[in-house]
Amino acid sequence: MSRHQKAMLISSEKVAVDTYEIVLEMQNARRDAIPGQFVHIQVPNRPDLLMRRPISINTIDTASGTLTLIIQSKGRGTQVLCELKPNAILDVIGPVGRGFFLHKDTKKVALVGGGIGVAPLRYLIERNPQIEFYSFLGFRGKKFAYQVPVFKKKSNLYLHTDDGTMGKKGFATNTLDKMMKTEHFDAICACGPAPMFRALNQVVSKYDVPCYVSLEERMGCGIGGCKVCVCETMDDGVKDFKKVCQDGPVFDIRKVVL
Repeated sequence: MSRHQKAMLISSEKVAVDTYEIVLEMQNARRDAIPGQFVHIQVPNRPDLLMRRPISINTIDTASGTLTLIIQSKGRGTQVLCELKPNAILDVIGPVGRGFFLHKDTKKVALVGGGIGVAPLRYLIERNPQIEFYSFLGFRGKKFAYQVPVFKKKSNLYLHTDDGTMGKKGFATNTLDKMMKTEHFDAICACGPAPMFRALNQVVSKYDVPCYVSLEERMGCGIGGCKVCVCETMDDGVKDFKKVCQDGPVFDIRKVVL
């Protein structure tokens, strides 16, 4: 997928509360995009909304030349994107950023996703059919859940909701913690809100397993120029600041100050 191109909206479907599945036709959609990367989308016909919106790649279908995104309608920009009609033309930069890296010998991976952070984990599964995936997913409730059948079909799914209306009541990180006492994972990949990362960090601190997290940050340019999305890191006692859009969004959880 070339870095800067035009895309046509094929469909926009509401799949959960304030959550939409957007399918774009992209002439140069290829499988060289790395799971965990994102696209930076300009809100069309709204000069008052200058900043692009970063949206994680949900999946890519190279046969049809389509890119699927999951967008949560939270602010004015994402609301406009979710309300667009088919055939709308979007200005897209992507794929952008550093995605998830899995060693070639990886055989078993745990995925931890919360809310809108579940979206980029799907492509990780689809790009690595040789790996056995265990998905630990959490949503606020049944009406907030999306693409559950996809994860159930393509991975070993452990579903959780805060209110118990779907799956198990409670937090996905608790189930992962219990399973890791008897199961070994070659890596853990996660995306979700900061509280989930903090809970996950407590879990992985007990085990010798690589853990990579995709941070959710507000961005400006999306290509490392404006430095709006800086996060604090700590590596071997050395404090630093990294740009989430360029140095991430995926980081080693043990090197990020959460």
